[in-house]
Amino acid sequence: MLFNPRSLNNKIHDVIGLIGDKGVDVASICETWLDDDTNATTSIIRSHGYSILHEFRSDKKGGGAAVLFKTGLNVVQCSSIKLFQSFEYIAVWLKTETTKIILVTLYRTGALTSVFPSELDSLLSEISAKSDDFIIAGDLNVHFENAAAGVEKQCLDIFTSYGIK
Repeated sequence: MLFNPRSLNNKIHDVIGLIGDKGVDVASICETWLDDDTNATTSIIRSHGYSILHEFRSDKKGGGAAVLFKTGLNVVQCSSIKLFQSFEYIAVWLKTETTKIILVTLYRTGALTSVFPSELDSLLSEISAKSDDFIIAGDLNVHFENAAAGVEKQCLDIFTSYGIK
């Protein structure tokens, strides 16, 4: 399940209620607006039997990407692949006895420029080298309905080249 609450701080009870009602074990969250691991929001998450892995926006307010998951699941943050200018992300391993999947939660902000497709391709290249099984979830802020040309088409072509539909 994917959320973009534009601040988890004032919506945490709604998010926790929804994932609990739907029996969700893992959720991707964009625009968390969290700034550390020890605040009231993360305490509420933990009090409901979930854990959180998060990439904070360090240079200004807002943003952030996180993965919430049922405490006890084998979820481990991937070693940092690299930092990108055009988006924020967190990549985690979801592991079971028989499967290892990389889940990437991605949040792209700002104007859509030619930097994004290049960086997206770099991220997907590194992830696909680590695992054949991966999931990309997030708010890319790309209007794929306009993908006849330009940066939108480049993004769509990149996804297609990695078998993502």
